[in-house]
Amino acid sequence: RLQKHFLCINMRFFVSSSAVALVLNMCVLSSRAELWEAWPAYRYIEWDSLSADDQDHATVLTYIESSWNVPGTLLESQGIESRSFEQLTQFQQGHAMDLGLSADMWDCYQNHFDDYSWAELEQEGLDESFKTIGWTQDMWDDTVSTTVPDSNDKDYSALSLKEKLALEDMCYFQANWDMEDLSDYPNGAPDSPSSAFGLAVTTTMLVVSAAFAALVL
Repeated sequence: RLQKHFLCINMRFFVSSSAVALVLNMCVLSSRAELWEAWPAYRYIEWDSLSADDQDHATVLTYIESSWNVPGTLLESQGIESRSFEQLTQFQQGHAMDLGLSADMWDCYQNHFDDYSWAELEQEGLDESFKTIGWTQDMWDDTVSTTVPDSNDKDYSALSLKEKLALEDMCYFQANWDMEDLSDYPNGAPDSPSSAFGLAVTTTMLVVSAAFAALVL
């Protein structure tokens, strides 16, 4: 189900009396590419812009205007977003699909795999991404402790590039990680995860280019 793709550049520096050579050796992991192409943009449209029918579907899923407009509210409060698609009732699943949220989309964009066991994360190839943002199997499987990784308390802007790329495996991007209010987007939904990944890669390449320029000069 997971399709991961790597953008790899090999990088190595060496300096001689006659030349400066550069070979890049860096791999940037893009993640869940299949979901980027079909991400649920409609979920990131503010409540007042939904049709009456879709507001009804969302209401069945226990959303109200405030919880719809701040994605992640019903995950933090242990509401419906804290359950995987499989754990929803058939009735709820039907209304989720009426909103364009397939099982894969729900688990990634709504639940962010929070309801998965560590064994299921491993099966999906997601355990390394969770480790990158600070989770361990012991922390994840401990249902009593409230210990969470330091990354949980960071704004998106404070995360490292590696952490941001790992979060994209969980369908997090700047707007939903920072739990921004959808009503703050007057021109519609926030940028999709593919835009966030493009920005991350562009930023990385600018850093690499600057380093090379400094070396040559």
